[in-house]
Amino acid sequence: MVSSYLAALPELVDTKFQGYLADTLLFCHERRRIYYEWILNIGIVVAMVAVFTALYTLTNHKQSNYEKQKRLIEDQHFVLSKIKFYQEMQEKQKQKQQESITQLPVFQTPPDHIDETFATKYRDFLGV
Repeated sequence: MVSSYLAALPELVDTKFQGYLADTLLFCHERRRIYYEWILNIGIVVAMVAVFTALYTLTNHKQSNYEKQKRLIEDQHFVLSKIKFYQEMQEKQKQKQQESITQLPVFQTPPDHIDETFATKYRDFLGV
């Protein structure tokens, strides 16, 4: 029934022109697809070359003798400063332990700076 309905409709465009139009559209579609493929492939190649070039330059950067010496001196200075710092810390701890007979922590503030309210409460507690 549908085919008889379609056959009954008048054709507004000649069949030769329909074929020519379909071929032209197919040719344009193929040309666009080829262009897109080329652009995509060239873009991928450029990106890969850029990545490999960056990786090559980063991994194969050789230091000059001056840079090696400078780096060595900086590393030695860093290590020596850390050793000196820890030795000073150990000496301070040993001095604190030797000064105190009971090895209790030493207060930084003298007893004169104790809060007066605390002292009065302590005296009241002792009954003095």
